[in-house]
Amino acid sequence: MPECHVVYYSGTESRREHGVAIVACLDVARCVLGYNPVSERIITICIQGTPMNFTVIQAYAPTSTSTEDEINAFYEQLQLTIDSVNKRDITVIIGDFNAKVGSQCTNKNVMGNHGLGEQNERGELLIDFCQENGLMILNTLFKQHPRRLYTWSSPDQRYRNQIDYILVQKRWRSSFICAKTYPGADCGTDHQFLVSTMRIKLRRVKKPRKPVRFDVSKIDDMYRVEVKNKFQRLMEMDSEESTRMSFGKMSSRKPWLTEKVFDLADQRRKVKEKGLENTDTRREYQDLSRKVQKQIRSDKSDYIKQKCAEVERDSSTNNTKDMFKNIKLLTSKPTTKLNVLKDEDGNILTEENEIKTRWKEYCEKLYASKDDDTQEGEEDQEFEDDPDILLCEVEHAMKKLRRVKPQEWTISRQNYLRKATMRELQ
Repeated sequence: MPECHVVYYSGTESRREHGVAIVACLDVARCVLGYNPVSERIITICIQGTPMNFTVIQAYAPTSTSTEDEINAFYEQLQLTIDSVNKRDITVIIGDFNAKVGSQCTNKNVMGNHGLGEQNERGELLIDFCQENGLMILNTLFKQHPRRLYTWSSPDQRYRNQIDYILVQKRWRSSFICAKTYPGADCGTDHQFLVSTMRIKLRRVKKPRKPVRFDVSKIDDMYRVEVKNKFQRLMEMDSEESTRMSFGKMSSRKPWLTEKVFDLADQRRKVKEKGLENTDTRREYQDLSRKVQKQIRSDKSDYIKQKCAEVERDSSTNNTKDMFKNIKLLTSKPTTKLNVLKDEDGNILTEENEIKTRWKEYCEKLYASKDDDTQEGEEDQEFEDDPDILLCEVEHAMKKLRRVKPQEWTISRQNYLRKATMRELQ
């Protein structure tokens, strides 16, 4: 994922199933007040907006092979999540519900006349859930070509269903002006991109601006020879001069990706644009998908081998700086930041003032108890005087002093020892 996006994830790390995520561009990420990874099937994110905040709930319902208990447990957890959201927020629920509501409008308060296919039992359950919570199924309200309605297709392209939905509150229905899929988007999955357009103003959360990171490895050698003389010049450079001198921002592309990967991905995209109804075309698309993944693994393996060779070379030349830099690059793992706070009752806090107040209460409670225990212990404890300094200790300390005098001293160690005896120092 490029550095121009932020991923909010909730799921398991041990097994590759379930898991939900929300990807936000930097402009939206700057407006995020907080997020809550509820479970491996549900995650929420709160975005500061005008005149009200915007809460997105990403959900992934159990598949058709799941039991009724699993389905009921999912909807119960989703209901608790909706109840925990601030009632003043604009709430939108998106995700894969593995349900078909059909093209026939069975409840005008919940859906429109522009669904797809026939309704099944899961679809009825979803409609009842929306009715109880005052929600509308957005992608059944806008008339679109059937190709813009289906959200999932079988591997052989024989079956196409609408199982991914966007659920919005009735009062905010007029804020959405469009909802459709983009089947031409190449994302390497059997689901299609479901996109909706909403009119809302976001308000940026005031956060300290991070300094711009420059790729110092691209500085010309002439600027590395005499740092003392060139440093002032570098400080006075403007951004245009920095760009001209190849002193620009660091690339967001993964360092091991080569042009072969992007060429194969471009070929795969062109094949998908032709349509996957033909058996030969589907086989070609699947073939290219495997080649893309294989090339990515090959490029990453070559990149690791190259870095390991650089580590060995730096180790043999005693270049410890670059050696540890490459070791850190190979061994470090991405850290996950969790900005979720709850009050003493377990309610999730999203407002900045509430979060600050909660931190203050926690710190006061934490350090107040320690201070009380320390004061009680100090009253009963009696301290003894430190023993006198021995002559051998003074002599040992003087021998450890460096022979080269520091810049602040006006006399050397030898001169100092001639002016003062060990006994006087003691």
